[in-house]
Amino acid sequence: MIISLGLSPNEAYVLLCLKSGEKPQMVNIDETLKVLYQKGMITTLCHITSKGLSVGDKLEKIKRSSKKQLTEEDKTKIEEYRQLFPKGKLPSGYPARVSVKELEKKFEHFFSNYDYDWDIVIKATKKYIQEHEPNYDYMKTSSYFIYKSGLDKTLVSTLSSYCDMILESDDDDNQSITFSRAL
Repeated sequence: MIISLGLSPNEAYVLLCLKSGEKPQMVNIDETLKVLYQKGMITTLCHITSKGLSVGDKLEKIKRSSKKQLTEEDKTKIEEYRQLFPKGKLPSGYPARVSVKELEKKFEHFFSNYDYDWDIVIKATKKYIQEHEPNYDYMKTSSYFIYKSGLDKTLVSTLSSYCDMILESDDDDNQSITFSRAL
């Protein structure tokens, strides 16, 4: 879809960033701005032209349409997911349960990028929490378990790894193999 608008992925990303006032990251910004200028999308002062605004609007529609919209069933499942985590703070000092609104945003992104169903998500979450009981040392919050941004700005999903473990285990035999270090 981006190519049909005459843009590379980097050009589309930078144009969207300029339109929303965000600072683009991890792209060759100078070269990309030069190309956007040559295509008539921006001025020499990096202001978006009417052509750039029109293309930016189309890009935003593409971006919105690719995002999973949560249903009422999803919202009920999010509350069920949230209730699996213990009340109060974890040893890290962070609350184990975060707001439903934050979880909704995280699950919109999660389900837009992974093909797991709610049964697998709930099983994986129960397994994760069970492994950290009773003192919850080193346990992630309900938000960070879904995904967390790494040092290099990549998103890391512990939930997806646990979902894979559930799918790779024998049907209802959810025993895990634990490796220990040789001393």
